[in-house]
Amino acid sequence: MVSSCLETPADLGTFLMPNPRTAAEWAEKLVTVRPCGQIGRDAQTIHLGEEMVGTAINPHWAEDVAGRLRLEITATIAAAVREALEMSEKQRVIALNPTTAARYRKKPIVIEAFQMTLTRRWDNSEWPSWLSEAWNMDIGEGAMWIDPDDSARERLVLGTKEGVHRVSWNDWIIRGIQGELYACKPDIFEATYEPV
Repeated sequence: MVSSCLETPADLGTFLMPNPRTAAEWAEKLVTVRPCGQIGRDAQTIHLGEEMVGTAINPHWAEDVAGRLRLEITATIAAAVREALEMSEKQRVIALNPTTAARYRKKPIVIEAFQMTLTRRWDNSEWPSWLSEAWNMDIGEGAMWIDPDDSARERLVLGTKEGVHRVSWNDWIIRGIQGELYACKPDIFEATYEPV
């Protein structure tokens, strides 16, 4: 019963109390027992916030149910607090606001890159060793070969994890941290990378 009321992360944001006593006090205020004379003189209704969640004809039964409900709420709050304390601040923001788009920054990794020009296509003396190795590999992922659709036999293609990609002149051929190859347009490369 309680879990359905507390399962959304946004709701848990209001439960991040500093200690279990505060959580118990909050649960005490949340779960109330009210008289209900319409059913009988001793009848009581149990409320979770403003929503009625049960009725009892005996006030002792009503208090017993309310007490168990308060304990369950307190335990849920304590678990949420423990979980939140184990999260970083960024993780908390995402967990408490799952529909909010989070912003991320690329980790500072070092890649190797080589700008392919028409001149460099025909003179491979400047090619880094990893690019020469890719040129000498069989066609497939991690290899570079002549574009079979280019009748002039100038254009190159790369075998990437996503498939075959054409290399345009002035594109940067990047070797990633796992040795994967991919092409990057000059403007994107300039905005993303800097020499180290």
